[in-house]
Amino acid sequence: MKTPEWLNTAVFYQIYPQSFYDSNGDGIGDLNGITEKLDHLTYLGINAIWLNPIYHSPFKDAGYDITDHTRIAARYGTETDLTTLIDACHQRNIKITLDLVPGHTSEQHPWFIHSTTNPDCDRYIWTDHWFGDADGLPYIAGETPRNGNYIINFFKCQPALNYGFGRRRHAWQKPSTSQGAETNRQAIADIMKHWLDKGIDGFRVDMADSLVKHDPDKKETIRTWHNIFNRIRPHHPNAAYIAEWGNPAQSLKAGFHTDFYLDWPGNGYNLLVRDKHPYFAPNSPHTTQDFINLYLPHYNATRDKGHFSLISGNHDTTRLAHHLDETSQHLYYTFQLTMPGVPFIYYGDEIAMTWHNLPTHEGGYTRTGSRTPMQWTTNTNAGFSTNPNTYLPTYTNTNVETHRNNPHSLLNHIRTLIHHRHTQPGLHAHQPLTFIPTPNPRIMAYRRGEGIEVYINVSTQNTTLPSGGTTLIHTYGGATLTDNQLTLPPMSAAILKPTQESYPHK
Repeated sequence: MKTPEWLNTAVFYQIYPQSFYDSNGDGIGDLNGITEKLDHLTYLGINAIWLNPIYHSPFKDAGYDITDHTRIAARYGTETDLTTLIDACHQRNIKITLDLVPGHTSEQHPWFIHSTTNPDCDRYIWTDHWFGDADGLPYIAGETPRNGNYIINFFKCQPALNYGFGRRRHAWQKPSTSQGAETNRQAIADIMKHWLDKGIDGFRVDMADSLVKHDPDKKETIRTWHNIFNRIRPHHPNAAYIAEWGNPAQSLKAGFHTDFYLDWPGNGYNLLVRDKHPYFAPNSPHTTQDFINLYLPHYNATRDKGHFSLISGNHDTTRLAHHLDETSQHLYYTFQLTMPGVPFIYYGDEIAMTWHNLPTHEGGYTRTGSRTPMQWTTNTNAGFSTNPNTYLPTYTNTNVETHRNNPHSLLNHIRTLIHHRHTQPGLHAHQPLTFIPTPNPRIMAYRRGEGIEVYINVSTQNTTLPSGGTTLIHTYGGATLTDNQLTLPPMSAAILKPTQESYPHK
């Protein structure tokens, strides 16, 4: 497996399509709306997009309950609209990836409906009796004529597709060699090829680690993904595959190119920004070494095999601005956009959109508050739609227009950081990382390729460090470089690179 070269310089922007921009006035964002707003992404320096699901769905889980994987939901537009978006992205040198949901379908999918009355159909996971448990797996009983209960992945409306069991203890638990598992592997490969043939550049894969059940070491799941990728890669060798897995040692072995540092309690990403006292907040008790201890084993195990990527947030988490004040957000983005891996920015995070406590909508529950419409202007509905009845409530506490007009705004700081990431080869995704010890346990310091050094002071102390033979290329919060001494005021950051004379060219 070879990682597509374009991932090394990619900065992704995640778009929740129903909330980005409404082009036709029906109150819901759509594909043409994304096309109309591509200039915003170009202004930021974004060169890759991940779209949440756009497929036909009853929307009981906001589109992650699919009834037709090759049909676009009418509320988003048509296949022609997608083609227009793909072409517009490629004209701007922006890659576009779709969400792939291989682990389950909607309960309204024709595949599942067929299985409810056909006991020989093993495309889904059914127990062999209407009564009894399901070996610890979540299940639904009493809903269909079939004499059995069906396993679900999340909600009742999401029956799990069968890819086999790693550990089998009951007759109804099929091996990965079963006909249903093979049919599903081929179906997912066909779906992927369908969209790749239309010009998309890859997939983010939902719950990628969950296909094979009772597979604690993920060996069968890894084999399953190799089987699927082997059917696709000869046709589309430059497509990128992004795993929602959270364990790069497994996901990269399975054939994915990048994995996310997901928001799990007690892990490194959670410690940085979502802990009760997050590292990037002033006066946090967490030290830099606390993060290094959690992050470095993942990095060392996978650094030459693919990418382990940091996110600002996503559609499943409370917004970054809910946890960090404005200064802390500036410092987090300095960190995110100078670290290894492929960075992902969730729409609206660049203008510090925050989480709102809203009633659940389309299965969002507490996630609903992170899915509100993009805030473009101070106009009606924050410039998202002309319809007063929008998908979710709109807010005008922050907006793109105001941020663009303020040279010191979060948006413009992120834009500058992305520019450095693109123009400094040492900051590209694959370049090596070495943490630099400092006397202050609350300074994050590290070296990237070609001698670039990053210093982020999240403490309340002014700190001065020696830094000979370097040039200051970026600063935040008043950091200065004078006479080979780097001075970092509280809550500040600096990016340095070797001076031309001091850098040993090969």
